[in-house]
Amino acid sequence: MALLDEFQAAQPRGSKNAAAAALGVPRARWGDWQNGTRPVPDAYIVRMARATGRDPGAMLAAAHAEREVNPDTAAVWRALAARAAA
Repeated sequence: MALLDEFQAAQPRGSKNAAAAALGVPRARWGDWQNGTRPVPDAYIVRMARATGRDPGAMLAAAHAEREVNPDTAAVWRALAARAAA
């Protein structure tokens, strides 16, 4: 998820440790999110979106589109993300 990279880069040291600390989560959890082994909870997506100046609605919809396994449902999430970003 590009939002994770953008949030990490926006931290003072730009490190994974700094990004995890800024959100109050363990470093291992941040790694799980980056590796895709755990989905990023919606509340954290909203916090990261706001911190980076991105639209939280668009970021939530994009995240749901990425993790949705049903192609039809994923297409709906992508369309919502595009509308929210416009």
